[in-house]
Amino acid sequence: MRALLFLIAVGLLGWSCKPEKKQDLFSTGKALGQVSQRLEEASGLVASIANPGLLWTINDSGNPAEIFLID
Repeated sequence: MRALLFLIAVGLLGWSCKPEKKQDLFSTGKALGQVSQRLEEASGLVASIANPGLLWTINDSGNPAEIFLID
């Protein structure tokens, strides 16, 4: 009985919290550049501490592990 009441309460709460209109969470993407074709699949991304504004990434999916510094 408690489980049924809980499910009803969750359903009512979810129904009452719906936004009036759907809003996009993200804007349309914007291309800022291109990366080397050697970077087939970036498996991680981290900001460079020593090189502000640059990013480190790794290409390791079925390829030799290589790191890339990209701007």
